Amino acid sequence: MGFGNVFLFVFFINCVYFRVGGNFTFNQNNIMTENKNKAFYYWFGVFAICFISFQVISSYIRPNYIGENIYIKYLLGVAPNFFPAIGIPALIIAIILQNKKARIESKL
Repeated sequence: MGFGNVFLFVFFINCVYFRVGGNFTFNQNNIMTENKNKAFYYWFGVFAICFISFQVISSYIRPNYIGENIYIKYLLGVAPNFFPAIGIPALIIAIILQNKKARIESKL
């Protein structure tokens, strides 16, 4: 397990811990918090998919591709560069949503 995988695992466990451990009351702020949780899990999922796809393509698929199709070779060379460009902003959005949720819960 590389450093990136450990970071991803620890970050996800922390998010689940804070999500389950909080005291929730049913009011308008809680409804807003639940909607932000859905958005958080969506953006965190985008980050996780991009992170895993980058590692799989650059470590396993690209070095082992033997075919002669130049378009597939080109896509295998270019596609992994776009995964961090999508995944890192998704992680930043997820962190911002988590911080906003924590602020709303602390005001309750």
